[in-house]
Amino acid sequence: YNPFDILKFIKNKFVFKNYWWESGNPFSLIELLKKGDYYFLKKDYISSGSIYYSVFNSREKKDFIWEEAVFKLAESLFLNKNYISATRYYEILATTMPNSRYKIQTLKRLISASYYLGEYSLAKKYYSEFVQIGYDISKDSELIYFLGKSLFFDSQYSDAYNIFVTIKKERRLK
Repeated sequence: YNPFDILKFIKNKFVFKNYWWESGNPFSLIELLKKGDYYFLKKDYISSGSIYYSVFNSREKKDFIWEEAVFKLAESLFLNKNYISATRYYEILATTMPNSRYKIQTLKRLISASYYLGEYSLAKKYYSEFVQIGYDISKDSELIYFLGKSLFFDSQYSDAYNIFVTIKKERRLK
């Protein structure tokens, strides 16, 4: 046993947790993330997700290891079409680390998941976050597509029409 594990165990009123992850070398966590990446690349999102979850769940410190684990966990869930759980982890990342290196990808996935879940007003909320950070969505056809469809299904037909007209004009210019 690592003596720091025992001290953390006592400090936390004898609550059993994976204290080793916090006091151990981050190299082992990085190796575990690489193992998750192997399964992810093989499109085994259940295995990769469980590995990423173990890192996420055992890591109290919100550092680059935690950030990568929670993003990749959300990605595994999203690609496995578990949009409800994916949204939860994307939102955890977005609120815990508002300046995450995965911010753009996280907001894109939140818009897509909102559309798939029929939560069209949430898609608009995430779109407004893009506007706040100054992201130019005009060059991101996938994002525009999900935004337009979300507006349409939220009965905001004129706004959706304007979005789709923009896409049509851009395709003519190409």
